[in-house]
Amino acid sequence: MSTSTPNHPNQTNVVITSVVRTKGRPHHRLKNMHERVQEILETIEDEAVAMRALAELLLEISSAEHASIIEIGHNVATRGLASHLDKAYQELVAPPLTDLCRQTVHTDTSQCKQVPSLDNVARYATCVPLPNPRRRKLGLAAVFPSASGGSESNIAVMMLLATAVTRWHEGVQRRQLDLEARISSATTELVSQIEAQESRQAGCFTIVNELKLFLQCELVGVGVLRGGGAGVTIQAVSGMSDFDHQSETAARIQAALEEAIVRERVTIWPPPSKDEQYATLAHGRLAQHLNQATVIGAPLVTVNQRTVGAWLVVGGENIRSQGEAPLAMHCMSPHLASAIDVTSRAQPSRYLKIWRTVWGCDGTQSRRWTRLLILLVTLLTLLAPLPHKIRTRCHVEPVHRRFVAAPFDGILSSTTVEPGDLVKSGQIIAVMDDREIRLELASLHADSSRYSKQRDSAMADHDAAAMQMANYERERVDGEIEKLEYRKAHMTIRSPIGGIVLVGDLNDALGAPVDKGQPLFEIVPIDAMKLEVDVPEEDIAYVQEGMPIRARLDGYPNEEVIAEIEMVYPQAEIRDSQNVFVGEARLDYVDQAIRPGMSGRARITAGRRPLAWIWFHKAWHRMVNILGA
Repeated sequence: MSTSTPNHPNQTNVVITSVVRTKGRPHHRLKNMHERVQEILETIEDEAVAMRALAELLLEISSAEHASIIEIGHNVATRGLASHLDKAYQELVAPPLTDLCRQTVHTDTSQCKQVPSLDNVARYATCVPLPNPRRRKLGLAAVFPSASGGSESNIAVMMLLATAVTRWHEGVQRRQLDLEARISSATTELVSQIEAQESRQAGCFTIVNELKLFLQCELVGVGVLRGGGAGVTIQAVSGMSDFDHQSETAARIQAALEEAIVRERVTIWPPPSKDEQYATLAHGRLAQHLNQATVIGAPLVTVNQRTVGAWLVVGGENIRSQGEAPLAMHCMSPHLASAIDVTSRAQPSRYLKIWRTVWGCDGTQSRRWTRLLILLVTLLTLLAPLPHKIRTRCHVEPVHRRFVAAPFDGILSSTTVEPGDLVKSGQIIAVMDDREIRLELASLHADSSRYSKQRDSAMADHDAAAMQMANYERERVDGEIEKLEYRKAHMTIRSPIGGIVLVGDLNDALGAPVDKGQPLFEIVPIDAMKLEVDVPEEDIAYVQEGMPIRARLDGYPNEEVIAEIEMVYPQAEIRDSQNVFVGEARLDYVDQAIRPGMSGRARITAGRRPLAWIWFHKAWHRMVNILGA
């Protein structure tokens, strides 16, 4: 049972660890008292559990009905509550026990007084002081059913248990000191091993492998801050020399390390309180992913308060309950952080490594001259002029386009070609319906005959006016007939050129009326094509007319098309979300398999430049633009 007195401004805060038992339980077990006490001292690490066990032991070997271990302190704390009596009695007996314990710890002598009762049975409370090596004010209080509570035998038993409480605290303190000594020794040895490594990563591997053995855990990971503090880079994971930084495990470990840095203290999962549950989600997800009970993370902060990274320990419930891992991480973190920081600063720069690799600080003189010769050959190769080839996208386009339109208003009767078909010059590609024209011609021929008869009749009657009018009408009708005959003769639509039909799928339009001048087909010649290349804006300064082009179309990757740039359009265009200048090259010989609209990749040979310039001129220009030079 654990309780605490109300937080009254004139009253000292009290922590009570107590056990209450009912009447009739056996209590004559003095012969087993020593074994039970020894078992409690050797097996129980948790203070609340140990104090409860000693209180239960007092109930078993004496006539006490209630036993409490009370701590008089300045902070309000709640311990585990265990009782065999009703809650009303517990609340009734708690205040007098607290007052009695306060008197006992202040006078350092045992006290005994009567306490209230709910069943008219006289009960007496006895309290003895508990010596504590940590100078905590503790008292052992018990409630007896009669005045025998203050007897010498009961006080002697309580003094023996008080001694056991003191021995338990001394044992805990001794084990704590032993643990701190082990951690200090391990830290000293580990720091010396880290400083002996040639690189920071080797030092981190030393940390994870040695601490895994020292803490008896499943996994240890170390990460360091990137430049500018933008995230953490995992340096080493215990038992993994080749760690996949793109795996889900790496992402979980990195998130837990970053969470430990943000919290700026040792972070334990499961958290000690529910208030910290949402602040330690990354640790919890890592524990769930690795199917482990405990994850402990801590930032790596040097003695100068400079954060260099973080580290974490993963394992079972034992690494948290024993308290060794949290204490070790708290004590080791500053020293390991300083050692990693020193190793990082002592590590040679990238350029120094390159110089040592090329020239070397060891080996014979001949090897040095060999390396120098290799360096000179490399420099000469970088300065050698080579063709500067600009890689771009290209497209095949026709030089000319011809559109075939409807010659008259009418109805489309049939078509003979579809898009993609090859046609010859003069080939029939569509036919217009001439039924309406034939009907109009029949009517007009009848009118012409009628006007001819009217003219002849007027001539016989010597009616010059009627003859003249009939003659005019007949000439008008003959003009209409001539026009319709012309239209009838041109109802078949023919291709004006030879080439390929690009547009003209009119199968769904058969029988539908078309207007005069309406485009029906688009035909392009296949013997005259041009290649358009998309020159990037950053390379336009190096492209001129007459430069050779070698292209490979995506449809025919094994065939190479060769041409020369004839002109470059003066205005840039947006193609494929890129600002480019279009260059045009005529294809003198075109295979019939090449079709307009095909695309591919082209290389423009833009003179000769040093190899170093070809490789690095773009990077140099970007750097100049960034620096604003």
